[in-house]
Amino acid sequence: MDKKSELIGDTLKKYRKHIGLSVPQVAVLLEERYDMHVAAKTIYGWESSQCLPPAQKLLALCDIYQINNINSAFIPTVDNKNFVITPFEKRLVEEFRNHPDLQVAVCRILGLEKDNV
Repeated sequence: MDKKSELIGDTLKKYRKHIGLSVPQVAVLLEERYDMHVAAKTIYGWESSQCLPPAQKLLALCDIYQINNINSAFIPTVDNKNFVITPFEKRLVEEFRNHPDLQVAVCRILGLEKDNV
């Protein structure tokens, strides 16, 4: 599977363990709360990234695991601790913001989409 699938599987496993549920307990909760029959073996498959859960089952898992913000749970964050902006770059951004009339031209020169302005 690809990195996206690995991330989803790892995230599901992390949240399940965080709330202290076993895979068989999750299978029971899916059946009781959502009328979704899912074998424990299938849940293990999702967590090991062998396959992805269908969207409806993923949402049910998020509810069980108390995942309130799906984006922050499943979309990796950028490591900003090594990101340093120089004084020149800061000034460049400030000047860009101060000259909206030039933003389209600057974006065109840099090969950026106009939607980012």
